[in-house]
Amino acid sequence: MGEIPSPINPPSGCRFRTRCPLAVDECAGKPPPSYQLSPDHNAACVFAPDLYGGKRSALVQQSALAASV
Repeated sequence: MGEIPSPINPPSGCRFRTRCPLAVDECAGKPPPSYQLSPDHNAACVFAPDLYGGKRSALVQQSALAASV
């Protein structure tokens, strides 16, 4: 799904935003913060705390609405 980012010329902000179904404008700005979700699990995504907290369905619906506008 989406476009694989170039390793030579990666996109601005989050390197995965070109293929992420949840990408929003904020993802293009600066690299996302890193969150420690558990002792052995880190994630760098603006949605990481919500995704890890079980709010994924709300985020997917929000992303789908944004894409349809």
